Amino acid sequence: MGPMCVTVFESPQRSVCLEMRLVLESIGLSAQVAPRDDRWRVSVAEHQADLALEELTDYRREQTEASNIVSQTNVRFEKGIFESVLAFVCTLIAGSLAGWSSTGGLAWTKSGLSEASLVLEGQYWRSVTALTLHADLSHLLSNLFFGSLFLLLASKRFGGGVAVLLMVLGGALGNLLNALLRDASHASLGASTAVFAALGIIVASTLRANFELETSRFRRWTPLIAGGVLFAMFGTGGERTDLGAHCAGFTTGLMLGWLCSWLPFHWLHPSKVQRAAGVTTIAILFVAWILAVVSVG
Repeated sequence: MGPMCVTVFESPQRSVCLEMRLVLESIGLSAQVAPRDDRWRVSVAEHQADLALEELTDYRREQTEASNIVSQTNVRFEKGIFESVLAFVCTLIAGSLAGWSSTGGLAWTKSGLSEASLVLEGQYWRSVTALTLHADLSHLLSNLFFGSLFLLLASKRFGGGVAVLLMVLGGALGNLLNALLRDASHASLGASTAVFAALGIIVASTLRANFELETSRFRRWTPLIAGGVLFAMFGTGGERTDLGAHCAGFTTGLMLGWLCSWLPFHWLHPSKVQRAAGVTTIAILFVAWILAVVSVG
């Protein structure tokens, strides 16, 4: 005669019970799923019932807390997202068209290019202006697509204004770091440093949420693993890929995202904070280009 079985979970949905069975099997408990009285039930051996109930309770609590965090960070920040993405797209298009123009385009590109030797000599604005310049149309379109996507996701975490400010700061700091680590003759341009900074921001903020949930060690580090996979897929290929700039942007984005994720929600939520962050971003770009033009003139 086999051991007596005890029901530890029940639901009208078979898929939910199968999920609970997988949870129990992941810790080495054998569970059965069977229908009874128009409901599905998960059963384990009687001597394992207490452990099974504890594990399922913890799992469901984690799922509830995760859902609450997602709703707080993703639903409340609806205003400003469209405006931030639109501003990002317009800035990249305008900067790139100016760099490609037949009249003055070469001078425009030369004044805004992030040349390591000039950056380290004190022309720090180049780490900002280079983000708005692109080599050709395919370069621009790639950064527009991935940049808009990552900015959208970051905006759902921090709000449109704060997200675009973090993205530009991450890109600028990434270019500075890249200049420090590369030889003096190295030059770079393009928004990809900021694009991968945005990816780092998303990864870091999700990591912070996972640590707050006190999930298992593997679940805590899943965002970093996923971010690393995305970086490997989109940040390391191509003949003209500046791997150093991409790595630097991803690193600075991780740092900024981690630091900002500790800020209280009510500090970031007000519309005036988001507007101030957006205006600050525009001011940084404007001042950087003014300095670039003046330095050449």
